[in-house]
Parts: sequence; C-alpha cells; structure tokens
Amino acid sequence: MEPYDTLNKLNISYREIVHEPVFTVAQAQSVRTEIDGCGCKNLFLCDKLHEHFFLLILDADKRADLKSLAPLLGVSKLTFADENELFAILQLKRGAVSPLGLVNDKEKRVTVVLDNTLTDKQLFVHPLVNNKSLQLSCADLIRIIQSLGNKLIFL
Repeated sequence: MEPYDTLNKLNISYREIVHEPVFTVAQAQSVRTEIDGCGCKNLFLCDKLHEHFFLLILDADKRADLKSLAPLLGVSKLTFADENELFAILQLKRGAVSPLGLVNDKEKRVTVVLDNTLTDKQLFVHPLVNNKSLQLSCADLIRIIQSLGNKLIFL
C-alpha cells in the first residue's frame, strides 16, 4: 500500500519536498532548511528475542535511551531490529525508516512509541523513500497511526 493512499483517504494535507537521498539524521539537517517543521528520528527496535517490535519516534535532536525505555515498554532489553526484519515487516530499508511504513504492517506487529514533545509540532517524515520528505502535523500523523490500527504509546 502506498502512504499517499492513506493520506488521501484521511484527507490529510501535506507538503512534499524532493531532495538528495539522506541516510542519517545528520544528513537530513539540510532538508530542515527547506521544510518548516521538526525532523524526526525513527528507530525500528525489538526486544532481545526479536518477538516484539517498536517504532520509536522522537525529535531528531534527542538521544534515545534504550536502557531506560525497555522497562517502560515491558521488555527486558531493546535493540535495533535487523534489516531483514525491517523489510519483512515494514517493507523499508535502512535510511528510509518512517512511521508511514506502518501501511505495510499487515499483522500490526509494531507498537509506535511517540515522544510527547512532538504532539504540537509540524513534522517531516519520509514517504517510504529517503529522497523525499513530507511535512505534516503530528496530530495528522497520530490520525494515520490510529487509522492503521497499530498500538500507540506516548512517552
């Protein structure tokens, strides 16, 4: 499924910017000058047994404390999911991790963990490729996640 189908179905307005491919938050800094909004760090994580998957969305300038986050999510340890899991579940490659990839999570295996400091901001996220960014409100991103049926936790 294309994320644009979901955006259109939910009547969500967005602004799209085409840019050079970016693979890291640091590289995405250049895009921030073209789009009014907050860059997001999107980390695809799992527990140590690779049974529970999480998409952590936080401000690009924040550091993720996986050790402290694990007990809040009810797991003993968090680690980065491997590239095969990322592709199998969200049909994404490293460098293009995005909450819009949830359109491909047919089994609803991914729990979304959203930094609550983002809730009143304009965000930019990849539309499943890392050479485009979409600007949309966090409120609209929450609507997308809820419409797709993934569990959503605010931290």
